[in-house]
Amino acid sequence: MKGKFVPDFLQVFRGQSPMPPLDLIKPNTVVPLQFQQAADRIHLVHVTHRLGRPASLLEGLAASAAIPDSSAANGYCGDGARFVEDQCHFPRSVYFYAGRVCPTYGGAALAFPPESERGRTHSAAPFDTGGVVKSDPTKAFALGLNPADLPSRVRYCQQSTAQASAPPGWRSRFAEWLAVYYPQAGPEGYWSQRPEVADPEGLYTRNDDWRAWAWEVRFTVGPRVLEAEMWTANPATVSSLRHLVTGESVTPVVAAGWGDFWEKLLTPAGDDDYCTLLEEEVIRRC
Repeated sequence: MKGKFVPDFLQVFRGQSPMPPLDLIKPNTVVPLQFQQAADRIHLVHVTHRLGRPASLLEGLAASAAIPDSSAANGYCGDGARFVEDQCHFPRSVYFYAGRVCPTYGGAALAFPPESERGRTHSAAPFDTGGVVKSDPTKAFALGLNPADLPSRVRYCQQSTAQASAPPGWRSRFAEWLAVYYPQAGPEGYWSQRPEVADPEGLYTRNDDWRAWAWEVRFTVGPRVLEAEMWTANPATVSSLRHLVTGESVTPVVAAGWGDFWEKLLTPAGDDDYCTLLEEEVIRRC
């Protein structure tokens, strides 16, 4: 947040080319096993079923071939996502957080296993790109860039991108990042605190929103909702879904698919704290 103390060494970088968080990772970094295992196992979380956005409702998504990407025609994502994509030259995408759950995006959270990304992943970044790149930079995450204008923020995002197809891949970069930024807390610190080490441009020290240091992962083609390994939702969402998918108009095929999907729901009646519930299970499985 503005006004926070910024370590002296960060001042040195002001006025120079953006230095993204991954720049602190030295070549040939040796990653302890606990960090590599967490990175290899972490689920990708997608939150949906946002009231007021019909395309995001689970009852419809479950019948579709895939979670829609951010194309305007799909009616799934807002203009902010497309603004970032156009500025940074990213393709239209489906968005996930590595292991984190944000209730802002809807009443149901789906956790997909690592194998779900095969052939689908485009890239990842060690922060929420929509929080860094906004049409009005004054509403974006605080950064030590000089200037901290839109072009500088776009370059920062582009230089922070870990391509999934380029060796060593985003999960290896994530493992290195965990080892560098959570040397004392270990991988669990990713869920409970800001990074222990200051990043060059102060993104992690200047902001209190955990989305400033949560890894964003982008797919060019989304998985099916029913591919989720586990999911959680608030009670109202679960109640509504059970009513909709058990009616007489539901086909046997759809009913069978939902039968399997219900087995993956962590709490049968839903839970108001569905975000924490899913994160705790993701941590346990890491």
